[in-house]
Amino acid sequence: MTIEISFPDGTTKQYPRWTKVAEILHDLPENRDALLVTAALINNEVVSLSYKVDINSSVRPISLSCREGVNIY
Repeated sequence: MTIEISFPDGTTKQYPRWTKVAEILHDLPENRDALLVTAALINNEVVSLSYKVDINSSVRPISLSCREGVNIY
């Protein structure tokens, strides 16, 4: 079974159900700050990079370059 993930730029991509957030974020074209990503927003909920996504979702990385990322770190 697959799920559909929506990215901040409006694009979508299919992934197998239970894919880890870290694997999904790896596919972001603007993910040049990948080493600085500390967590993600999945459907507006903060989750860890090891979180496994099981439903259609929107995803946004949280990096050390934003306040939320610094607070998590």
